[in-house]
Amino acid sequence: MKQLSTQTGLAQRPWIIAVAIASAVALWLISGQFGSSSDEQDPAADTAPALANDALLEVQVRRSVAQTIPVEKQIRGRTTPWSEAQLAAETEGRVIAVFKDLGDQVATGDPILQIDPRARKQTLSQASAVRAQREAEFAAAKKLFDSKHISDTQLAQSRAALEAARADEKRAELDLASTFVRSPIAGFIEARHVDVGDYLKVGTVAARVADISRLKLIAYVSEQDIRALRVGQAVTLSARDATSTRTGRMHFVARTSDAATRTYQVEVEIPNPDTLPAGESLRGRIQVGSATAHRLPIGLLDLGNDGSLGILALRDNEEVVTRYGVEILRTESDQAWFGGLPTEVRVITRGQGFVVPGDAVAVQLVEK
Repeated sequence: MKQLSTQTGLAQRPWIIAVAIASAVALWLISGQFGSSSDEQDPAADTAPALANDALLEVQVRRSVAQTIPVEKQIRGRTTPWSEAQLAAETEGRVIAVFKDLGDQVATGDPILQIDPRARKQTLSQASAVRAQREAEFAAAKKLFDSKHISDTQLAQSRAALEAARADEKRAELDLASTFVRSPIAGFIEARHVDVGDYLKVGTVAARVADISRLKLIAYVSEQDIRALRVGQAVTLSARDATSTRTGRMHFVARTSDAATRTYQVEVEIPNPDTLPAGESLRGRIQVGSATAHRLPIGLLDLGNDGSLGILALRDNEEVVTRYGVEILRTESDQAWFGGLPTEVRVITRGQGFVVPGDAVAVQLVEK
């Protein structure tokens, strides 16, 4: 009965149970914070993760020795005929004959077409007659002057009339000759705009002739590259899809830049004994000096936040990552020649994506 009454009394006073539980929790917390210090004194608990984080990352390294290579500048452009001529009519009239067709080869002075010459022949005949008359008149005036029958002024007037007649005759001769439209250069007929029966006015373009015995490569280069280029330099030329090369010569180097593009025009003279067509895209290489460089895969390039190019390697006599700023001097497929590296250097070839300059690393040296 006494035990029952005690349980009944606790059930009637639940706050006593709550207080007891709270006291127990508080004692447990205090014992955890201020109790035994054995855990704090165990070094394994804190140092084990640190040792794992401090493990050195292994990278593969290759030794590279610089070589002396020619320094080249590259240009790209399209070939054009060495010279072209637009053949325009120098006199007015109707075309009565055409001597050359599209694609025909012509020599300097060859006639391409002829304009009706009949009116010019009549004009020339009349001018020649007047000139002959003025010559006779001047001869008579000179005799009269020598015999003191006319003054020197009258003789001068006769001489002036003769010279005017000669000039008229010469103009008539030129006008008659202009009925032939001739090519001023040797080459090929690349365009012809008129045919027999067409009426031409002075200045009307009748045909176009292109000289491709030599070709001209026109390219544009930057301010940095123009300083290394000179007239007379040899240029090795190749097409993008061809293995054969041709040799040209730097013919022109501009001294002023284009206002819009800030680039400089250069022209390369290319012999063309096989009369290859113009308009081909070519790449040219010009040797401008020599330098020491390392031949490495392009994939090893490290691009800085500022856009600079670099190669990750190891410091001298240390297993610590460093970064060398480099420039690409020449490319060959997936390889490139890099300048800016020491003469001998240990280049990181694998694992460079996981390290930064200053990192200590474990090194695995590999052959090329």
